[in-house]
Amino acid sequence: MRAARALGSGSRVARWERDLILRLGTALLREDVAGLRSRGVLLPAAGPRLAGSRPRMAGRRSAIGWTRRTESSSNDLWLALNGLRMPVRAGSVERGDLVSDLVMRSPFVLQVGVRGRSQARQLGSFVRALEVELLTSVAPELGEEFRAGFEALMVEARSAAGSAQVRDRRRATIFGQLRGNADSWLVAEALAAHRDHPIYPLSIARVGLKPADLPRWAPEHAPRFGLRWVSVPTSHVTAGGELPDWWPEAEGQQVFPVHPAMTKQLLAEALTDVPWQPLPAPRLQVRPTLSMRTVVPEADQSVHLKTPLPMRTLGRLNLRLVSRASLADGAVLTRSLQDLLQRDEEFRHSVLTADESTWLHADNHLAVLIRRWPDLANAQVLPVAALTARRWDGRLLVEVLAGQYFAGDLDAFLDAYLRTLLTWQLSLWLKYGIVHEAHPQNVLVVLDQNSGLRLLLRDLDSCLVDPDLAGPALGEAAPTGLSDHRLIAKDPVDLAAMFVTTTLHQCVASVLIETGRGLDRPVGPLLARVRPLLQELAGAHPHARDTALVNSGIIRAERLPVKRTLTAATLLPKSRTGAADVNKFYGADAPTYL
Repeated sequence: MRAARALGSGSRVARWERDLILRLGTALLREDVAGLRSRGVLLPAAGPRLAGSRPRMAGRRSAIGWTRRTESSSNDLWLALNGLRMPVRAGSVERGDLVSDLVMRSPFVLQVGVRGRSQARQLGSFVRALEVELLTSVAPELGEEFRAGFEALMVEARSAAGSAQVRDRRRATIFGQLRGNADSWLVAEALAAHRDHPIYPLSIARVGLKPADLPRWAPEHAPRFGLRWVSVPTSHVTAGGELPDWWPEAEGQQVFPVHPAMTKQLLAEALTDVPWQPLPAPRLQVRPTLSMRTVVPEADQSVHLKTPLPMRTLGRLNLRLVSRASLADGAVLTRSLQDLLQRDEEFRHSVLTADESTWLHADNHLAVLIRRWPDLANAQVLPVAALTARRWDGRLLVEVLAGQYFAGDLDAFLDAYLRTLLTWQLSLWLKYGIVHEAHPQNVLVVLDQNSGLRLLLRDLDSCLVDPDLAGPALGEAAPTGLSDHRLIAKDPVDLAAMFVTTTLHQCVASVLIETGRGLDRPVGPLLARVRPLLQELAGAHPHARDTALVNSGIIRAERLPVKRTLTAATLLPKSRTGAADVNKFYGADAPTYL
């Protein structure tokens, strides 16, 4: 395989491989995997093989997180642990470093031993070197668990390498195709797919799919393909809502769309207790969104279909199937948020939600969410992830939008975006006890000449709800009866952690940092507008239960919580981490940028 050779041999390092190594190394440092950061010794950059003294470590507990902080007077350093020497430097938002004290500064590591030293400059040898050196002197039981995790990490790295190679090789061709349809919202989704996740290092990996599959189905390639249909006896199906008028019908049966990646063989192996049969109906022609398992029918773009995919993304434990609980809970939260927006005049005209109340489920491998969008005629819609994506002409979408809707005033655009987003997200939490998992894929910006800047929310099944606040605030419209216990907040700190790690890190700080760097503007002044805005908005809720936590644990905190998704979703089992949800596992923190 071409990707496998690229991982293990050769002296030249492609840009995609360099970026993956730097992102992965920085994530391992941030999450302090196997004590990489806390057990390591910082050495001057001039002497990577010399013995050194431990750096001064400082720590301060905030209201919502604590970890040790590395302090050093030098920027360019080596981190030494056993035989490992990793080139590192202090993190800096001006250099694009989000939520990291210490980052990799060069895309390789050294292994130093009695036989001399060797360099690991390819992604595969980099992972192997880290495994060998990090697990030396680790407790045997923990070491075995980590070894299984590093094997999974190697598989994920190979998948990321294959995806990155294909994406880079075809980028010019894809951008040429997108150029002719510049105003389509699907173009924005495709451009966003050429950006990586702001924090997770191997987000481009699709474990379970082959690199050759990606041009046919992945959003960065802007493909068009067909879903086939299968039918299942209605007695084996649970459902909610009303299907679109164009949905195929079969007497006594319910009809499901199936993604081509979910082959007949996979369905046969998975659906041992569910009778199903192919339906001889025309294939439904669709295009993928930024979320690869969600597609849009070309004939009705007001409907989006979320279907199971036999792939793992953002970690080995994140198999992208569709559960009945997530479908049912999404419907409950849809109704609650729609009722809230109807009654709260402040947000009635600035926030929209997708309707996620229609769904079918026969098995986690055979299910569909039928997501309906509100009427967005004449509006431009794009996910937050697309704001800092570059077009074919080299311009960031954020500057293009500022030119189209804010007379070229980028600061006015950013102010409108930040105020709309943070007013909504903070009010939803402080007033109604709900935190929407607002990451750049499921929060969208809606722009038109008449309504200004609005937000559109999707993937509502991942909200976090505090019944003690939501019940009194929403009454009968409160989201009760949720199937997934992980959606119930047990502590206000849980709400704060989700707000910080999604809204603040991914939809605020990441956008501002990448905007500054992409347009050659200082990042500091862009970030400086966030703190006073948070103070103003928190001050609008002086009597809310959690306002004091916002002030002490977020606005005035020296450090903010960070997810440890690489640890929880790939490197260690749940039995070790204790994570109820691998996508909401914290335990690390980083310097504030507020």
